[in-house]
Amino acid sequence: MRLILTNTGSYPRIGDAPDAQRHRRAYARRERGELSEAEWRAVEDEVTREVIAEQVGAGVELPTDGQVRWYDPISHLARPLANVTVNGLLRYFDTNFYFRQPVVRGAISRSAPVLLPEFEVGRAAAAPRELATLAAARGPARLACYTYFGDALPLYDDLQALPVDVLGLDFTYSPKLAVRIAEAGSAKVLGLGLVDGRNTKLESRETIFPVLDRVLPRLGDTAYLNPSCGLEFLPRERARAKLETMVRLAGEYAGRGGA
Repeated sequence: MRLILTNTGSYPRIGDAPDAQRHRRAYARRERGELSEAEWRAVEDEVTREVIAEQVGAGVELPTDGQVRWYDPISHLARPLANVTVNGLLRYFDTNFYFRQPVVRGAISRSAPVLLPEFEVGRAAAAPRELATLAAARGPARLACYTYFGDALPLYDDLQALPVDVLGLDFTYSPKLAVRIAEAGSAKVLGLGLVDGRNTKLESRETIFPVLDRVLPRLGDTAYLNPSCGLEFLPRERARAKLETMVRLAGEYAGRGGA
């Protein structure tokens, strides 16, 4: 079993140290008209490289760009599309997080790739050895669908039918999900969201190992271990500690012959 350690989307843009708050300061300057768009993009690129380095430094094999440029998970993808405007704020599930509501006024189309420029920055920031390793392990690009902030158990069979390669599940909302996977297995490669992305408490062997023991024998030769959701809900130092703990526990689990 190959257990790939990854992040799930976002990572805190802002930390406690003064240097780690430059994104907030630059955003305020931009709002006041004191920073050009080119200067603002340069700050975003710099912070993106920084959060990728933190993830890699924590031992994550498959980092993300931290979604540094995303105002929220909804409007970022909708804003560049034709016939879509962005309206007021709505609450995002049962979190204290809000997203800007897209309003569709006609046929949706796009004139250019939305995420490709961000991917290029992220790819350049990742260590070459990581890219080579991932290219050898992953082969062609795969499409992943991650769900969170809700119990996936009632929809497990429906989710299995989606035309995706990887299915990510939030175990923090689904206490009986491991039982279902142990019974039914999975036609998809699974992303195991066992690290609670909304709780500062660090995971332990007692919380992670029993679930891995139950589900991994019913999966194929590859699975992902990751946070239950993006880490932007946590203080930055705690987000890194979460990833470091995940990496350490995965190593301990493999060392005892579990994966």
